[in-house]
Amino acid sequence: MKPQVVIINGKKHILLEDGVTLQAYKEAIIANTLQENANRVVESAKKLSIGKNTIYRIKDKDDKLLKG
Repeated sequence: MKPQVVIINGKKHILLEDGVTLQAYKEAIIANTLQENANRVVESAKKLSIGKNTIYRIKDKDDKLLKG
């Protein structure tokens, strides 16, 4: 089960749902930030205050993450 991203009034929102793990929410937030920053890992990492390796580690787990 993955979190659902919806657009309301032009803004993206991640819906909270029962049964979704914190890790799944983190991955959804990172994927959304990468999309907003045209898959630029360094900019996304700075915006989220996380390390680049965190993004690459999640990318290795989910190959579709950086493909847009």
